[in-house]
Amino acid sequence: MGMALEKPKLFPQRKTFFWFVSSVILLIILRLIFLYQNYQAFISKPFYYTNATVITSYEKTKHDKRYQVLKLKSEEGFTFYTTTHRKESFNHKRLRLQLFPNESISFKEYLGTCYIKSKIKHQEILPLTQKETLLRYVNAQHKNAALASFYNAIFFATPIDKKLRDEIALLGVSHLVALSGFHLGILWGLVYGFFTVVL
Repeated sequence: MGMALEKPKLFPQRKTFFWFVSSVILLIILRLIFLYQNYQAFISKPFYYTNATVITSYEKTKHDKRYQVLKLKSEEGFTFYTTTHRKESFNHKRLRLQLFPNESISFKEYLGTCYIKSKIKHQEILPLTQKETLLRYVNAQHKNAALASFYNAIFFATPIDKKLRDEIALLGVSHLVALSGFHLGILWGLVYGFFTVVL
C-alpha cells in the first residue's frame, strides 16, 4: 500500500505558533509606538514644510465661495487633503507647502488620510508620463469633460470627476464602473503587450 499524502503543518507545534503570533503582535505594537511618536511630533509643530505631488483635485462651493480640494502625497509617503482658493489647475504638479497641523487631527486620521490647512509656497509642473499622455489624448477626443472623465475611468481606472461620481452613485452603478476600469485596464495591457511583441 502506498503511503497517504498529508498536508504539511505550517506550525508543527503549538509553541511555535504561539511564538510566531507573539512576535507579529510585538512588531505591530512597536510600529504603532513609532508612528504615534511621529504623530505627536507632527501635531506639536506650529508649521511644517513638505514637498507633495497632487494626486487629484476638484472644485467645491461653500457659502457662494468656490475653492479647490487637493489630495496630495508628500515625499515622506503621507497622504492628506488640503484646500486652496487659487483658480489655477494643479494637475501634474509638485507643490512646496507650509502645513499647519493641529490637535484636531486624530491618530487614526494621521494613519489614514486627513485634512490639513496649508499655504502653497512654490509649484512646479511634473513631466508627463506615458499614461498621462494617453489620458490627455482621450480628453482631447471629447468636448464634454464628464464624458472624458468617464472614459478615462473605464479604460485607465483613474478617479472620476466628483460631480460625475455622485451621479453614478445616485444611479447605483459605481461597482460596474470600478470593475470595468479594472478589467479593461488588464485587457488593454495584454493587447498592448501583444502588439509590442508582434510589431
